[in-house]
Amino acid sequence: MIRLLALPVVVVLAGCSSPVPQPPPPAPPPSAPSAPNGAVGSQALSYMLAPVASRALCGALPPERLQQALGASTIKVTPDPTGLVASCALSASELYVDIRLELDQGFEPTETIAGKPVQALPSSGRITAFDVAIAESVGPAWPDSTQTPILRVGGTGEKVAAPAIRRLIEELVPALAKPADSLPAISPDGTVAFTPVPFTAAGLFDLPTPVQGLRLCSLMKEKFGHEVIGVKAAGDCTVRLPNGTSMDVALAAFTLGVEYDGPKVAGRPASSDEDMFRVRLSDVVQVDLKVAPGNRDVAERLVPLLLQG
Repeated sequence: MIRLLALPVVVVLAGCSSPVPQPPPPAPPPSAPSAPNGAVGSQALSYMLAPVASRALCGALPPERLQQALGASTIKVTPDPTGLVASCALSASELYVDIRLELDQGFEPTETIAGKPVQALPSSGRITAFDVAIAESVGPAWPDSTQTPILRVGGTGEKVAAPAIRRLIEELVPALAKPADSLPAISPDGTVAFTPVPFTAAGLFDLPTPVQGLRLCSLMKEKFGHEVIGVKAAGDCTVRLPNGTSMDVALAAFTLGVEYDGPKVAGRPASSDEDMFRVRLSDVVQVDLKVAPGNRDVAERLVPLLLQG
């Protein structure tokens, strides 16, 4: 059974009616990352950090195609505001639809829609939902896999019957399955063989986590001379420090309970506890740099380089 949560509205898409005037959003800092525009491959999408994937889901289709699929003249589109899950909410006066990426938890397809395997979920009251294997491969790809290869589309309301959800899936799947750069090979243990790649901060947040890990390790090797120990598909880069100890560096989505109340790093909010040192890298999307505690000096050198994009 799918659980649908009501989310606040932050974006308004209008059809024939005049849009409700909205105050302009605050201008992002020059270093803020751009959001994906939906032109991403579904395999790459399944490895994106949750707050970035949410924006990709919401930007996959133009407003008129959403309105046509769901039979609504005005639809409000809301990426998950928490940064915790990859989801997008579509809402109007008589409908609510939740689009999200999920881990594979016993996917058993019974049909296909838009060429992708689909599993209809058991109905609960007025809720209609389907799981779609959006990625080219579904997992778990390795123990404790973070890949989210299942696109779950569910809704409730007078206009949200199975045919409307099917029409929406038929529109979404081709948009989310556009060609994209191939991912590096991922071993059964969830690691990626390290091959140096040119580092650039531009678009770093929008990349799937295996590629983020390769870029971070390349940066640590090129700029700081650290030996690369390994890269994980979840985006972690493990390097050896000059004192012989190892350290993990990664980009991470927001985590509940984090208080960014420590001394700032390169002007950005920071948090430190016994488990992790984190720096919030953007005011636009909830992505942090995380390093092992006691390595603030590493973060102070890394953050300016990561914000050059």
